[in-house]
Amino acid sequence: MDSIALDRPGAGNGMARPAYMQALMVIAAILLWEVLARSGIFYHGVFPSILVILSALGRLLASATFYWHLGVTVMEVLLALAIGGVVGGVVGFLFGVSSFMSRAFENYVYYISATPKIIFFPLVITWFGIDSGSKIGLGAIAAFFPMCLNIATGIRGINPIWVRVARSYRASFWQMLWKVYLPGTRPALLTALRLALAVTLVSVLLAETKLAKNGLGFLVDGAYSRYDMPTMYALILFIFCVSVGINLALTRWIGETSQQSFA
Repeated sequence: MDSIALDRPGAGNGMARPAYMQALMVIAAILLWEVLARSGIFYHGVFPSILVILSALGRLLASATFYWHLGVTVMEVLLALAIGGVVGGVVGFLFGVSSFMSRAFENYVYYISATPKIIFFPLVITWFGIDSGSKIGLGAIAAFFPMCLNIATGIRGINPIWVRVARSYRASFWQMLWKVYLPGTRPALLTALRLALAVTLVSVLLAETKLAKNGLGFLVDGAYSRYDMPTMYALILFIFCVSVGINLALTRWIGETSQQSFA
């Protein structure tokens, strides 16, 4: 029995092995970066030392201006996610519950979802101007598609017996929504939220690098324009770490929610 238990995936040190490999990959990447920084192969400053980047990151985190720009980006991302997520969720719900709406319009949404969202940037500038409105608009467009398509798929994945039972008890629309549709689509909703947050963040940051006077994207573009490579890399590292942290948290939440759904 002991030998069988040890051979099971995840038993003993099985779960630790991927963590060791991930740690080794991170260490190897850091060492490779340091080698490139000290080799002189690239133009001066293109690959600053890790210590130089961390020093620049420390200066950023100690600056009140940095947090003001961070607040602008967070506000734009959250508003874009809220607008695009709500509209996408409503449209996805209609696609999921109505076969007519799905057949009539879902294919168009699916095909447009593959379009790079940056092509809509001239339109949102025309509609909302060059201030935060255009960044929020582009982010909302990006958030709409993953929310819509994932919610529609989640609605169609609900056990039809649940729907028939609720209707047999003459449940109202709101009762169906809160007691059947929302619990049944919870894993799909969280997955949609994770994907929508990722594309919204990318779209807002990209828009800020193109035409903005504030935000993290504006800081990255400004550091690049000044050829301040340590600050640019420090900003990229900060955005990367925050994005990975949020993604890991949402992934764990989705996993726990899925287990509860099947329990």
